Amino acid sequence: MKWWNFFNRRNPYISDLRRSCNGDSCRIDLLEDAAKALVKIGAPIVRPLIAALKDDDNDWVQEKMIWALGEIGDERAVKPLIALLKVKGSDRARDAARALGKIGDARAVEPLIAALNQEDLGLCQSAARALGKIGDARAAEPLIAALNQGDPDLCQSAAWALGEIRDARAVGPLIAALEKRDCDWRGRNVHGNAVEALAKIGDVQTLSIMLKYRGTWSKSVVEFLRKILRESTAKIAIDDLRWISEMKDLTWRTFTYQCAFEIAHDENLDCCELRQLARQELIRRGVNV
Repeated sequence: MKWWNFFNRRNPYISDLRRSCNGDSCRIDLLEDAAKALVKIGAPIVRPLIAALKDDDNDWVQEKMIWALGEIGDERAVKPLIALLKVKGSDRARDAARALGKIGDARAVEPLIAALNQEDLGLCQSAARALGKIGDARAAEPLIAALNQGDPDLCQSAAWALGEIRDARAVGPLIAALEKRDCDWRGRNVHGNAVEALAKIGDVQTLSIMLKYRGTWSKSVVEFLRKILRESTAKIAIDDLRWISEMKDLTWRTFTYQCAFEIAHDENLDCCELRQLARQELIRRGVNV
């Protein structure tokens, strides 16, 4: 292939992507393969891909072009993708938001914040998650506002994003979101993301709230629990071990004692009493220690 053909919008790799779709019909397998080939090429394909994106009108092809730009992660794609955010009533705006989140460029923060206020809830959700991936603290307040919107799916996305940003301003609103949500399946999704966000923010004062919603615990919450146990060892041995014994869920109670027993074997910690208590409880539950 001649080098000047590679860098123009008629690049054969882009042509392969276009040939996979014919009008309203599309060979998904060919489309996926062609898009992956573009990503594999990387930075050299970015400029012709941006040019091709501007004059292509096939939704399937546009979606994969945007996806490829996000996967490649080249900052040259940021401005064209921001422009797509402003196209109302288009699924490509959602695709652009997701791609901007993958690229992670701070220039996208303000446009994505603006997208949070659009009528398209799908775009709002994609923008919220993109802001979480970028992790810029400027998005904390707008995401807190989104957390208070009525749509559970948007609330779920905003809660996840606030956990990624880890801004202490979100603690109160996340707790409020937990308290006001119903426990149907959509509400449980909000609970799970909100509890995980509180764990990532790492405010010890929220531990009692997390215990209330322990049915939604994730790996992040478990790691937070380990952190609490490790950093509060002296108190746990005397007082804080009480809340473990009051947990109704036997599996989590046993797990917590295992954490305590594991931490108690750290030679740098003076916690003989904790080790003894945890050992007794684990043996009583039939766990080999």
